[in-house]
Amino acid sequence: MPAQLEEITAEFLYETHRFDNVDGDVIVGSAHANGTLNAPITIKGPAEIDELRIRHTYRFYGRWSNYTNPRTKETEKQFHFQTFVIAQPHNREGVIAYLRHAGQGFGFGAARAAALWDAFGSDAVRMMRENSEVALANLRSRGLPMDGESVRQMVEALTREQSLENCTIELTELLTGRGLPKTTARKAIQEWGNLAAAVIRRDPYQLMRFRNCGFKRCDQLYLHLRLPPGRLKRQALAAWYALASNTEGHTWFPRRSAEFGIRATVAGAELQIDKALDVGRRARVIAELRTDGLAGPITPAGNYVWVAEGTKARNESQLAAMVADAMTEACNWPSIDRIENIDGEQPARLAEALTGPIAILGGSPGTGKTFVAANLVKSLIQHFGQAEIGIGAPTGKAAVRLTEALQGYGIGLRARTWHSLLGVESAADRGGWGFKHCEANPLPFKVLIGDETSMNDTDLAASIFRARAKGTHVLLVGDINQLPPVGHGAPLRDLIAAGLPYGELREIRRNSGGIVEACAAIRDGRRWEPDDNLNLVETGLPEQQIRAVLKTLAEARAAGLDPVWDCQVLAAVNAKSQLSRKELNKVLQAELNQRPGVAGQPFRVGDKIVNTKNGYFPIFDADTSDEEMRTNERGEVYVANGELAEVIEVEEKLTVAKLTGPHRIIKIPRGKAVDASDSDSHEGNAPLDGDKPATGCSWELGYCLSVHKFQGSESEWAIVLGDEYPGAKMVCDRAWCYTAISRAKKRCVMIGRKSTFDSMCRRQSLAGRKTLLKEQILLNLAKAELASM
Repeated sequence: MPAQLEEITAEFLYETHRFDNVDGDVIVGSAHANGTLNAPITIKGPAEIDELRIRHTYRFYGRWSNYTNPRTKETEKQFHFQTFVIAQPHNREGVIAYLRHAGQGFGFGAARAAALWDAFGSDAVRMMRENSEVALANLRSRGLPMDGESVRQMVEALTREQSLENCTIELTELLTGRGLPKTTARKAIQEWGNLAAAVIRRDPYQLMRFRNCGFKRCDQLYLHLRLPPGRLKRQALAAWYALASNTEGHTWFPRRSAEFGIRATVAGAELQIDKALDVGRRARVIAELRTDGLAGPITPAGNYVWVAEGTKARNESQLAAMVADAMTEACNWPSIDRIENIDGEQPARLAEALTGPIAILGGSPGTGKTFVAANLVKSLIQHFGQAEIGIGAPTGKAAVRLTEALQGYGIGLRARTWHSLLGVESAADRGGWGFKHCEANPLPFKVLIGDETSMNDTDLAASIFRARAKGTHVLLVGDINQLPPVGHGAPLRDLIAAGLPYGELREIRRNSGGIVEACAAIRDGRRWEPDDNLNLVETGLPEQQIRAVLKTLAEARAAGLDPVWDCQVLAAVNAKSQLSRKELNKVLQAELNQRPGVAGQPFRVGDKIVNTKNGYFPIFDADTSDEEMRTNERGEVYVANGELAEVIEVEEKLTVAKLTGPHRIIKIPRGKAVDASDSDSHEGNAPLDGDKPATGCSWELGYCLSVHKFQGSESEWAIVLGDEYPGAKMVCDRAWCYTAISRAKKRCVMIGRKSTFDSMCRRQSLAGRKTLLKEQILLNLAKAELASM
């Protein structure tokens, strides 16, 4: 047993209650420990439902701690286990329960177990396992015979239990202190049984199949075990990690990127770059394509080699094939003449979009995208019927906003998030996500309409098209000038570049205001100026900018707005700057929420907080009739990355928060805080190795957000910081400014030097995001044309 963990043997008496924390399921129960008959102790740790059985004895590995109840202020000693195994007991009830558990399905019940106890006492288990003939003879003498096959299976089960106990001890020693989730040993045993320790010692990278067991941590274990540092599999995974961990949004990279990844990880060993990449390709974790030059077409004999993470490459390739296939289908959109109310350039631009079964309608704020789409929907309802139309959006806020807009035009359809429409199905142990609707179970609509399509990354776009039934028409509504997706790729850009039907609205409708005018100017590369509802506070000193933020929030309060929920402060970076999201949230919490806090808790009652990772949470209260409500097999409710919530209750290790759209009140348990947000990244996603943020959970303060996190949402007032920190200049470009300004419904206040914002608007980074979706669509369309000749 490792020095870091202690061991207790306890008989599980009863389950009192259960809840979840960031590390998985937690059972809270009471048990007598180490054979004593004193008052029961409380044991806590990860276990599945019904995995701990009443009156069974277990060996728990973990640590003691003192817990003070925040309400009663009473302190008790608790044991927090990391893993456990069923242990061979020594009292009558325990031995009988142990034998019955091992003999399930073999005809070995309470009567036979009791008979063996009466004959052999605490030695009954060993006799059955090691001298079954004597045990069987004793049972026969008592009129309780067993057939030979049942006895053999029973002995195997008892031997397996003993091997699992030994394996668990070995795994706990092997994995503790490696930064891996505390459930890893148990998941490994569930996967490989009593061979788990041998499997991991031979190949620690096998652990990467489990959630939060990333390459870096498994690689550290690999080196600790003194396995060959130059092994080809290690080199292949080093290349994969270099591609998979890149957060710049590229799908494809020059071959040298994989080579650099290998050299950075496998230092001091013989490098075999070509063989390693070949291993990665055969394992499908790395993909390769060739083009004629940097920007030429895809060709097997191309002189430029591109590499990509395998799953991302497959999603891009499948999306290209599905789009090309859809474009060969008949086009059955309603005639433009049947679409009422649209005028000016709108009929012509919509007609351009509706020339194929996949249509794209674009335009900047104020050009009437939603108005034109709504009037098209009215015609579609007359043409197909309301039940045949599905409307999706990338975020809950975007879905709510679109639903309200449709209602304003007299349309009763409800927009839903794509995750809700497709039906999220998770593999919690593996950390993966899938969807109910796919090729084998397509969505039941004749028309699919997607809003805020610029936010969809390649993986989500591929999932949407997998769920498209043959013949279903698709309308993608989006603004190509906004920020690219947080994930990889730029599907909307690439579909337009591949020549799919696209109509772009450019005429600004009358009385649009300064926000809309500025967006149009930024879109066209022209100089923008402050105006009536677009204000500029000219200052470049962080201290003055922070004072300007607080002054603006005070003005909002004086205007009758809630400075917390009607205003949103938007920053460029997450950390390392005085104007970072992390630092501004500290200032804003102190200013806007002066309620007392709880020691060790980063949140206070009344705080605005944001979820940073898709996941499921225990329900405190929820509107289960809402079709947007999604729960898993444990009855937990789904909360998407980017959703905002209000804190309504706090304890040291637990936060209760309220969300809307749909209504949910959830429990957010907290684990050990790890400062993993100290990054210049605009999004601050957790690294592949799964570190927790500084709050000890996936939630953080939301008074200030990154523009990426707030994309798809809007606020009455938006307050945008022009940060001159060098890391901010790497993040902020024309799309960043454009998206930030357009988040405001009524007023946008930009705080910083005009020259800083202007320099941002001169940069364009979307064009540098490397994909091969356009090239693959064109290749598939060319093949389809040849096949039709």
